[in-house]
Amino acid sequence: MAGATENSGLVRELGLTEAAAIGLGTMLGAGIFVLSAIAAEGAGPAATFSYILAGLVVLPTALTISELATGMPEAGGSYHLISRALGPLAGAVVGPGNWLGLTFATGFYLIGFAEYTAYFLPVPVAITAVAGGLLFAFLNYRGSKISGRVQNIIVIILVLILGYFAVRAFFSVDSSLHEPFIPFGWGAVLANVGLVIVSFTGFEKISTIAAEVKNPGRTLPLAIVGSVITATVLYAAILYTATGVISYLEMGNFQAPLVEAAERFMSSIGVFAMSIAALLATASSANAAIMASSRINYAMGRDEILPGWFSDIHPE
Repeated sequence: MAGATENSGLVRELGLTEAAAIGLGTMLGAGIFVLSAIAAEGAGPAATFSYILAGLVVLPTALTISELATGMPEAGGSYHLISRALGPLAGAVVGPGNWLGLTFATGFYLIGFAEYTAYFLPVPVAITAVAGGLLFAFLNYRGSKISGRVQNIIVIILVLILGYFAVRAFFSVDSSLHEPFIPFGWGAVLANVGLVIVSFTGFEKISTIAAEVKNPGRTLPLAIVGSVITATVLYAAILYTATGVISYLEMGNFQAPLVEAAERFMSSIGVFAMSIAALLATASSANAAIMASSRINYAMGRDEILPGWFSDIHPE
């Protein structure tokens, strides 16, 4: 097949933006629309520091994974890297565990996608979740190029909306809501790091599609490290501004705290945009998880941990 990698047969057709969108689209999901309120309740406005510290903790791991993935740019992500470094037994444990984790995460993302869809359409959550799963599975079936382009579009719109929210909210911050900025002490800030650090794990999904990335020696490090830095900046900006618009004592009372924050200082169009952002965040997370999990199965089929037909590639 033209353009295929020498060992896998997969085509390198994903550029930097598509690769970064896979990691960033996953990180800007529940981490900002759900955990932000929990983090604010636990550490107050200083939850901003929790996200910054979590990003700094994750960054060395991102650098390590980017180096390993660049040296072994094949499908499978952590499964492929660990099985080559520690042997097939370790891979046989990590691979199925990683796949199951992504499978359950996909279900979580699809339920969130369905719940936010219910804001716009009176459709039962179960039906929307199943329909969304079938849609994203079909996009991935059509090939990484199509699903990558869809992911790219979704994430660009999502980042623009979140960036606009942070900028607009900055000029509406009530400084009294930030006093005291660290109400529960630095211990609470550090404890929150353990909660919010899960928001940053999406960057690892980029390594699962390493066999389909153009110029992996340059693209993988930029996509992996760049997605972590971008997510950290957005998280910090949104936490700082959101806690300056809504008291951290109130944030847990709202089902969609960022949408509520937008309602405090933006027009109905802004509220609609934040609702769309929440919908896009869950959609991008589900699409990325489906893409990543299929590559793990493919890699395990290639290594004969799973039946060989898992590694079959459609001629087109």
